[in-house]
Amino acid sequence: MKFWIWLNDLKGFTLAKKKELLSIYKDPETIWHTFKNLIIVTDDALDLSLANEIIHNHDLLNIKTLTFHDAIQINPNALHEKWPLVCYYIGHIYKGTYTSIIGTRNYSIMGYHYTERLCKSLVDKNHILTTGLSKGIETLAIQKTIKYRGRLMVFTTCGLDKCYPSENTHLFKNIKENYCVLSLYSCYTPVFKSHFKETNTFMMLWSNEVMMIEASKSSGSIKSALIANELGRKVYAAYDTRESHRNSGNNFLINEKFASKYNVSLPEQLTFYIQNPILLSIKEKPRSAEYLLERFDHTFEILLELEFHRLIQLKADGWWHYNGW
Repeated sequence: MKFWIWLNDLKGFTLAKKKELLSIYKDPETIWHTFKNLIIVTDDALDLSLANEIIHNHDLLNIKTLTFHDAIQINPNALHEKWPLVCYYIGHIYKGTYTSIIGTRNYSIMGYHYTERLCKSLVDKNHILTTGLSKGIETLAIQKTIKYRGRLMVFTTCGLDKCYPSENTHLFKNIKENYCVLSLYSCYTPVFKSHFKETNTFMMLWSNEVMMIEASKSSGSIKSALIANELGRKVYAAYDTRESHRNSGNNFLINEKFASKYNVSLPEQLTFYIQNPILLSIKEKPRSAEYLLERFDHTFEILLELEFHRLIQLKADGWWHYNGW
């Protein structure tokens, strides 16, 4: 395995060139000996100490290495030219249909219910959820998949010795013990900005289809959806006739043919309250309780119901704000 890690980390050679070498010499060890005998690279480039150190550290943390040759036996998508030479993982890698769920970090009540219902549907179909550890929709998707006893493969942007973001540490521990977490980076590798695109690309490569739950046009999730589309993955975006900035990214993907529509029904009681005049007033503009009391009957009772269903929230400015599409 040390030669795989050595080749993966070898500087000065593109991924395409490394795969070309593998097609000629069959395995990284042969490449290493060929380079040494023909003096193709410097002695420093042939140094295996870092690869040995990675293997030692990973053994202590129960981190396993998956080469792209082995990955082909699990996921046919590994044949793609952009598939990495190696990745690292803890837990059990599942075989089956992989569905990625992505979306905003600040989801609305629509995003909450769409995520819950989609996760239940995917678990019922025995799909494997692939997602990241970001706050918002991704974290919610993990929680709901665990709730419904589904299968999970979670992709992270740093070494597997720590959790990013740190507030998901407890969830990260659960995933490592009961599901699967993967990374492109060896342990003790910190998070860098470039890791987000690299990790999202790898997650899209692994997935058969991608579900966009909720995103504005400025959301980083849009970039992931576009990457998935570019890689030839089927992309779906939640569709709702209630247009707002919260689902503007979904509508952009659908309108520009980057994604297909999918409709997720909301709970009947929630649908009933969405038509309430008090909610429609708050949706039009944030309102104070005094304003609402002057214009509507049973205001306090309805506000409590709307807050219970997460359709509205009282913010620090003392006004009620709409929390939907």
